[in-house]
Amino acid sequence: MDDSRYSNRSERTKKTLQEYVYQILKQDIITHRLPPLQELNIDVLAKRLDVSATPVREGLLRLSIDGLVVREPNHKAYVAGMTEVEVRNVFEMRRLLEPYAFAELSTQTKSCDEVVGDIQHIRSNILILAPQLRDPLTQELQEAYIAIDRMLHTLLCDKQRNTILARMLGHLGDYSLRVATFAEAFSRRNLLQRMKSVCKEHVDLLDAILSGIPEDVVWATRTHLTHSEMRTLEALDGIKSQVGSKAAKA
Repeated sequence: MDDSRYSNRSERTKKTLQEYVYQILKQDIITHRLPPLQELNIDVLAKRLDVSATPVREGLLRLSIDGLVVREPNHKAYVAGMTEVEVRNVFEMRRLLEPYAFAELSTQTKSCDEVVGDIQHIRSNILILAPQLRDPLTQELQEAYIAIDRMLHTLLCDKQRNTILARMLGHLGDYSLRVATFAEAFSRRNLLQRMKSVCKEHVDLLDAILSGIPEDVVWATRTHLTHSEMRTLEALDGIKSQVGSKAAKA
């Protein structure tokens, strides 16, 4: 069955087919629509995206350079796995960059109404979403949850006055989102509580930014990153345990 997201041909005119395919597949991997270790069959993907095999092949090559896809000598390809090393590496980089970047963003709140408005908009969206996080958790709510994470990261990148830092944050962002949403995508244990905790931490961070006190921003950022890393590693351990249990029973 064709994916309805790919039926808008007018969107394709804005980009080359290769760029279009690359962006679609990248987002599917980042948001776990294509889960870790999923085999990527070029013909199947080409049919799904309604394109020829060439742009799919080129897109997978670019994704392998990004580290999101693994290509084997026999021309097979699959989504890169999620390992503890990757999780720790991503959070190490986030701890190096984000406390400073968010603190710098907070200095703009006293002189830039646009920044304040953007922060308040994200904050309002979180406060609207959080009370709706309850069983049964719909796909729509999960997508809204991820969208808010994207909005926060986009704000952080777009408002940086240091363009080099902005580019580094942008590159790190794809890996960060993939890692940050891993726990929600693959571990159902305490899922709603984890999502609500993230919402609260994001609100605390946004409040700190609005306060304009860099020290409070750094503390809120580090607190969120510490908790987020713990949640992700716990989910990864839980999945490993489930796999080991199934293997033992087999």
